[in-house]
Amino acid sequence: MADDAPPKLLPLEGRWRRALQRGTRHLQAGDHGRALGCFEEALAAAPDEPQVLLAVGRERLRQGRLSEAEAPLQRAVASLPGSAAAATALA
Repeated sequence: MADDAPPKLLPLEGRWRRALQRGTRHLQAGDHGRALGCFEEALAAAPDEPQVLLAVGRERLRQGRLSEAEAPLQRAVASLPGSAAAATALA
């Protein structure tokens, strides 16, 4: 039976990208809780990825979790020195 087959494991690169995409879809649908959950899943798979750091920081900021938003946003700014999006999110 095909249903009994184990799920394919994605390499970390694919895992964080898919989690980030799912989070973005949830965000667009207005489901901020699920979006943050997906972004945090992506962060676990790629803790130094600037796109993930920015997504986690922005969503925590949006939810009023200011102290939890600061570290990932600062790391995103440090990773993307010319990024207006990262700098604006931290401002």
